[in-house]
Amino acid sequence: MMLFADGTNAFVINNDLNQLKQSAGKLLSNLCEWFTANNLILNMNKTNCGIFHPPRKIISTDYNSLTVGHTIINRVNCVKYLD
Repeated sequence: MMLFADGTNAFVINNDLNQLKQSAGKLLSNLCEWFTANNLILNMNKTNCGIFHPPRKIISTDYNSLTVGHTIINRVNCVKYLD
């Protein structure tokens, strides 16, 4: 039997983008471990990340993705939350 957790959201706060990226990667790794320990599956193909920032602030392309294990998590500009 396979179980799925729908609509999981996590937020990481940090003004330093390097630390933000590192913290987000660590959080995702920890979430993957937690999901596995609880017989759940985190679908990394449906997982993405976003950066909330002032409209005029330009975010470097260095932050367009996170890598968790062997999986690349792409940054998106908008997300749709489940109702």
